[in-house]
Amino acid sequence: MGNRVATTLAGKRLLIESDDESIFPILFVGFGGDDGRNDVPFFHASLNNHLLHVRRGGAVTAPSELFFGLDDETCPYVLNGSTISFRDDGSEQFTLDGDAIIVHKGARWREAVGSLLLRAFHRFIDDVIFVHASAIGVNGKGLLFIGFENAGKSTLALALASRSHDFLSDEYGCYEPATHELIPYRRPVGIREGRRAAAIDRAIARGNFRRVEYDNTLRVDLGTLIPLPPERRLPLHCIVFIDGFADDPSLRFVDAAAHQVGMLQTLYSSLSNAPRGRRTFELARMLSRSRVAFLKIGDPDETAAMIEKEFGS
Repeated sequence: MGNRVATTLAGKRLLIESDDESIFPILFVGFGGDDGRNDVPFFHASLNNHLLHVRRGGAVTAPSELFFGLDDETCPYVLNGSTISFRDDGSEQFTLDGDAIIVHKGARWREAVGSLLLRAFHRFIDDVIFVHASAIGVNGKGLLFIGFENAGKSTLALALASRSHDFLSDEYGCYEPATHELIPYRRPVGIREGRRAAAIDRAIARGNFRRVEYDNTLRVDLGTLIPLPPERRLPLHCIVFIDGFADDPSLRFVDAAAHQVGMLQTLYSSLSNAPRGRRTFELARMLSRSRVAFLKIGDPDETAAMIEKEFGS
């Protein structure tokens, strides 16, 4: 996998370098692969001789800016003096040392570094909101598919992408409040066993695509699996809440309502530096400017065809 990742996500250039190649499968899962370009990065991380440095816009970032939200129970880390440990098992992962972070290369160090860098990258992009969602464009209309894990977001995104629609993102939808647009965030896509679009099954059977096996899931660089249109921003047109599975797919449009703000599963790092309450305001405004629907997912190809028909005109 080489000794670096250099790519663009959410419109921001990033570069991650390491002298230990064993971390790159996890970095591929989090960020994708190296696209070969050498643009000046917005986010630059380097891991050498157990020392991790992170720069934002060319300036060295203090460790305190990376280890944020430590009092939040969803944060994977806890602080004990100058040592950072995983919350779930207490294993020590990092020691803070001035502007550098010493990485303890124990059993979970790759996971720890990958998680730290992904959280930091999300936080540093402070003009967008990240939502647990897949994002697709149909006929120039941006659609956000909101659902819990295993709800079918990825399956539906892949089915629509295989029909030549804009693939924006799989796991994290990236929304810019200032423009009411969805921004491409093309990380590797998670593909599990189960129902899939026929075109995706055929592409997997052919092989010859870039992937990593991680956490019982095949993580695939989708652009090496199927042809994709060039990346582009799209106006957010509809927020679709996935409401389970059914024999036959169905789509039910509803009025935007205040309680739906709580159904939007945002990353707590989104707008974390903004004034209190701004994120809630922006989410409410996002809903009010969009169509809202609830979706029952059926066969992936039939569901994609229904979505295509509904939003294709």
